[in-house]
Amino acid sequence: MTLVERSKHLRLIQSRYPRSSRPERSAKLPEAEQVTYLDRKTLIRRQHGNLTRKSRRLQRGRTYGREVEAAVRLVAETLDSPCAERLQPALAAMAAHLAEHGELDLYPSLLGQLGRISVSTVTRMLRHLRRDQPRLPRRRPTQTNLLTRHVPAGRIARCQANPRHVEADLVHHAGSSPTGLYVHTLQLVDVATGWSERVAILDPSAWAIRDAFTRSLSRLPFPLLEIHPDNGGELFNHFLMACWRETLPQATLSRSRPFCKNDNPFVEASTPARSRRFRPPAPTAGRWCGARSSRRLSRTSCRSSSVIAMSTCASARSLVSSGAATSAATSHSASPRWSTRRPARRCWQSQSSCGRWIS
Repeated sequence: MTLVERSKHLRLIQSRYPRSSRPERSAKLPEAEQVTYLDRKTLIRRQHGNLTRKSRRLQRGRTYGREVEAAVRLVAETLDSPCAERLQPALAAMAAHLAEHGELDLYPSLLGQLGRISVSTVTRMLRHLRRDQPRLPRRRPTQTNLLTRHVPAGRIARCQANPRHVEADLVHHAGSSPTGLYVHTLQLVDVATGWSERVAILDPSAWAIRDAFTRSLSRLPFPLLEIHPDNGGELFNHFLMACWRETLPQATLSRSRPFCKNDNPFVEASTPARSRRFRPPAPTAGRWCGARSSRRLSRTSCRSSSVIAMSTCASARSLVSSGAATSAATSHSASPRWSTRRPARRCWQSQSSCGRWIS
């Protein structure tokens, strides 16, 4: 029984002791002796006196010196810093084991102190030891992309009836290892019509992505009103932002919300069905790398994009014929036409790029 528990028990007895008769008091004292381990005269004196504990006038000195603290520190580091409740029973045995291997100078008095030290004392020692240990420098929070602060975050409505709102994504064909140079696919998907455009690039630099966007825009049958990529830094940089403001002044730029992976559902759903369904050569283990693989993936994606686009070209034709998709701002202002020179590689072209086939 601790001092606090003993004090609580004596207070419970004292609340009934003065009102009891002499025989009742004599009957309560033997039970209190068994519980508190105090003699009879001490219990009588405590019941008639004040049970409030007095503050200690003279503080006691240190029982365990620096040698014990050094031994506790060494044993704690050896056992990978366990808690005091697990460390205290193993102090003496582990100290003797370390002394056998020459890691600790152990003498009988130190071994005896390690054997009788209490858990609370070990807890206080560990608290001071952790305070003295040097801490690793904390990493400051990384600065977010300043360009995305002025771009509204959200998602394009799934019930969007007006075309020209596209979701953009950069697909990595790195396989199991993201190191080195490998092929990427820039994919644009229109939310209303499902029109998909994909361009394979070897280098994900700003210039390569700019050229890929230019190629995709030249094959679209309508001008864009909104571009909605994710928060990737390869799409949000000063170079591409300036190119978009110059090339698409009428289009608005939005982005996905942070930690919301379903804000680009259409382009993410079409990635495994359209971009990742082409298998690279067997020795590369799912990795497209090299200029040859880039050209091969680009040709394959172009054929697939043409076939998929033919299923939705009716809505695009009606949109263009009604004049809703015409614009006088960029090169898309020219009235587009459906090129049929190569039936196997049909792609939409404007009259400004007539005579040039995109393969």
